[in-house]
Amino acid sequence: MKYKKILNSFLLVYFLLLIIGCKEKVIEYVEKETPTGNVQLSKNKVEIGEKIIVHFLNMDSVKVYSVTLNQKEVTFVQNNDSTLSLIVPYTYEGNDVGNFVFYCCMPSASSADTVLVSSQVNYKYEELGRVPYIKWNTNEKISENESMKFDGFSQKSWSLQTDNDTLKLIRSYLCHDECSIKETLAFIKNNDNELPQFLYALFQRNEWLKDPLSVRITSRCKISIDEWSSSSKYSGTFSADGYSWIFWYEN
Repeated sequence: MKYKKILNSFLLVYFLLLIIGCKEKVIEYVEKETPTGNVQLSKNKVEIGEKIIVHFLNMDSVKVYSVTLNQKEVTFVQNNDSTLSLIVPYTYEGNDVGNFVFYCCMPSASSADTVLVSSQVNYKYEELGRVPYIKWNTNEKISENESMKFDGFSQKSWSLQTDNDTLKLIRSYLCHDECSIKETLAFIKNNDNELPQFLYALFQRNEWLKDPLSVRITSRCKISIDEWSSSSKYSGTFSADGYSWIFWYEN
């Protein structure tokens, strides 16, 4: 009788695991990353913060729940059953090569867990040093009328300014009662069917009893607009010194 109860308990647990399927996951990192051959990357040489499109080949349906690069979580968006977009994250110094590891399940195969590994990716990161403006970290839409989170401080808002052929995303806020900060991302506008090109990032701080601080960066960081249209919709990526994210602007 005792053994029968144990057997029934085991069968119940097994049945529950089958029902749960892909909903609950415990990620075990892959130590030896050997390409599986059914993952195609849009590019194999990239910069930190650059967007990559991933295609899963000869597979009916893939549901990805985690992506890593050198055991670092990667921001991604699954576009459909066979493709996703991801952003190359900042990783520790010394790491400039690795494989994307995709932890996923296959709904068409009774929700079986699957680990897919991409071919090797070479990526480059140029150290910026301790520049204080690198604190943007959000996945919220940037809009003149909407606020976004900023690194533990109260919510701030961006504004869009156009000066002839220059496009600027600007925001100002208080770091404390006697300190103000202004941040600017500047791009040069091209034709309607071309993406604006990054010009510079500017960090300005004015604090009581301290000399004003102005840091202008033109080339030592990755800032780009990935989508743009004449209806004033913008999105892009920015990555430097430990931060990688996507930003949006839409009127």
